[in-house]
Formats: sequence, C-alpha cells, structure tokens
Amino acid sequence: MRQVIISPLNQKEFSSFGVVLNVADAQPRLNFTVPFEESRSEARVNLALIKAPRASLPLMVETMERHPHAAQAFIPIKDTSYPVIVAPSGVDDLPDLDRALAFLVPVGLGIAYHPNVWHVGMTALSGPGHFAMMISEAGRPDDCIYQSVEPFTVIASECPRGIVIRSN
Repeated sequence: MRQVIISPLNQKEFSSFGVVLNVADAQPRLNFTVPFEESRSEARVNLALIKAPRASLPLMVETMERHPHAAQAFIPIKDTSYPVIVAPSGVDDLPDLDRALAFLVPVGLGIAYHPNVWHVGMTALSGPGHFAMMISEAGRPDDCIYQSVEPFTVIASECPRGIVIRSN
C-alpha cells in the first residue's frame, strides 16, 4: 500500500497548494491574498464553524476533495495541530497520488487551499478540532467535488522536539 510521510508544514513546499496563515506575523494586522472571488454570480462567501473529528496516525485516506471555483481557508479556533494532505491533479484531472504530500500544521497556524487543489477533509490530532472555514459557494454540486482514490496511508516519523505522533 502507498504511504505518504507527514512532514512539518512550511510555506515553500505548501505554496503550490495554498497559503500558510500565521497570526503571529500580524503587527497588528496581516492581510492574506486568498482568492475567494469567483465568476459565478450566484456564489456567496460562506463562513462556517467546523468541528473536525479527531484522527491519529497512521491515517487511512480513501477519498479526496477539491473546490474548483474558490479558495478554502481554515483557521483554528482552539489550539490544535492537524494534518493537511494534498495532491496535484494528474491524468483525467484526478488526484496524482504519486505526488501527494502530507503536512503537520502546528498549533497557531491556519491554511488556505488554492482553488482546485485536491485535499483530504479536516481532522485534528489532539482531540476534535474547531475551525472557522471560509469559502465561496453557489449551492451547486460542483462547489465540492469528491473523488474516491486508491487507499493510501499517511504515516509519521519523529517530529520536531522528538514528539512521535505515530499511533499503534
């Protein structure tokens, strides 16, 4: 079975998939260029509160999703670390699992996916995660495209400060 090793989040490696949102950089305000605008006239910005389920590693992935028309941002409301699993589009515009990446987002950071990026639904590693989520939606089936994928596992090795997040 395919395995993807989770690594600490960094903007350079994540940049083709989205933007890292770091509130610590605000002095006193920090603006992010996140393209919530879109061409569908019926679309509206949706601000939602999300309670993401707790997950542990290794994490089995069987489904990915993407939002073809808009960016999607997640900002933690409570301190939590969480995995972000992404893949570029490949053949037939499906997720290219050979180039899938997994990142561990530390406490205090949010993320915003670029439009049309394949990703896994939100989970949290330290109990249920509470997030503010923002996206532009039109209330149509193409707001979010779900795709079953050949199952793969996200695994972890030693993380910063020697914390092992792999579960048995």
